[in-house]
Amino acid sequence: MEIDLPTTELLIRNDFTTQLDNGGTTVFVISIIFAILSSVVVAGRLASRLSLGNSFGLDDVAIVVSLAVSIAQSIVICLQCKAGIGKHGDDISQQSRLESLKLFWVFQCTYKITIYLTKASILLLYIRIFVVTPFRRAAWAMLVIVIAWGVGSTLVAIFQCQPIRRVYDISAAGNCISNTVVWYANGGFNITSDIVILLMPLPVISSLQLLRKDRVGLILVFTVGGVVTVISTYRMTILNGALKTLDPTWDVIQVLLWSCVETNLAITCACLPMLRHFFATILRRLFPEQTPAVRAPPSFWKGSEENIVCLELSVPTH
Repeated sequence: MEIDLPTTELLIRNDFTTQLDNGGTTVFVISIIFAILSSVVVAGRLASRLSLGNSFGLDDVAIVVSLAVSIAQSIVICLQCKAGIGKHGDDISQQSRLESLKLFWVFQCTYKITIYLTKASILLLYIRIFVVTPFRRAAWAMLVIVIAWGVGSTLVAIFQCQPIRRVYDISAAGNCISNTVVWYANGGFNITSDIVILLMPLPVISSLQLLRKDRVGLILVFTVGGVVTVISTYRMTILNGALKTLDPTWDVIQVLLWSCVETNLAITCACLPMLRHFFATILRRLFPEQTPAVRAPPSFWKGSEENIVCLELSVPTH
């Protein structure tokens, strides 16, 4: 009697699937989906810039770098899931446990870099499109604060323990700072800065007489921004369990999940204003006879028609 042996490909696939059970599979899939989503919206943003014949600004550079770090974050998450994150510590080897916790340390750094680069991109966009002096000064001040905090929190994440090995291997001799204080301080600043950045342009744009479709566009932008803030708040509530756990490979899975969603939705929110022209171009080609008339830019608005469409306040010309 002949026995059909599994192929090498099947053995590899089954082994990899087994390594992703108990929560790892969910985070693995979601990290890939959201990495694709943010990549698509950033590509749409850049395509919109190019279609208008305008050069890229520092806000575009910041969001592209943020996307690159976010993709690296998703790769790290996938490697963590393969190493054992999402499983109980007793169910994986000591080597896998150390590898997964080392990758979690790398993840902490990528999370901070991408979230603060995205905030910086939004503030640079404000500076680029508004000419009201008090507003620009406030945006510059907030940008300096965000960059300073982002650099500081990233360095703290890298050097939270001396030696660094103790971050993921508690058997190593050394000392660590209080993660409880650091994580909650960073979470509090993250939420507060989200709210401030989201509300900053409201006094300027509230005086505009907008068409219904423009109001809908603005509502969409602020809704997505509000969702990101809500996710940041929820993520902060689950940090306590992750900080006090005796089974970190199992209990940090929710932190990974919501951190991934938060960073990628933040990138999406930062790109939504520029996607108006991208979709308007497609609609004009499909329905050329329905192209709306162009309105004059507001007096506080800076420069080209590219900036007019940035916060969905008008429709660009042909």
